[in-house]
Amino acid sequence: MSTRALELLARLEQQELDRQRRKLAGEETVRERLEHSRQRTRTAIGEAIDGIEQLHAGSNGGPEALPLDVAARLIEGGRRRASDLERAMTIQERRCHAAREELNERIVAVKRLEIVAERRRRAARAQRDRREQQEMEENAIMRHGRE
Repeated sequence: MSTRALELLARLEQQELDRQRRKLAGEETVRERLEHSRQRTRTAIGEAIDGIEQLHAGSNGGPEALPLDVAARLIEGGRRRASDLERAMTIQERRCHAAREELNERIVAVKRLEIVAERRRRAARAQRDRREQQEMEENAIMRHGRE
C-alpha cells in the first residue's frame, strides 16, 4: 500500500474515531440522565418514608406528612422505578464500556496507520537524500575529472 493510501486510510479511520467519540459521549449522557433519575427517585422514596414516620410520631400532619396508603404506594412505586433504573443503568454501563473498548481499538488502529505512514515517509526521504548525495558526488567526480 502506498504512503498516500495509508494517509487516506488513516484520515478515514480518524473520522471513524471522531464518530466513536461522539457515540461514547451520547452513551455517557444517557448514563448521567439515568443516574440523575435514580437520585431523584431515591429522594422521593426518602420523603415518602419521612411522611410515614411523621404520621407515626403523631405529627400535626404538615404538608410533608402524607396519608399512609399514599405514602406506601409512593414508596412501592419508587422502589419499582429504582429497580428499573438500576437495570437500565447496568445495561447503559455495558454500552458505555463497549463504546470505550471500541474507541480504544480505533485509537490503536489509527496510531498504527500513522506510524506506518510516517516510517514510509522517512524511508522515502532518506532514499531521496541518498540519491541526491550520490548525484552530487558523481557531479563532483565528473568536474574533478575534467580539471
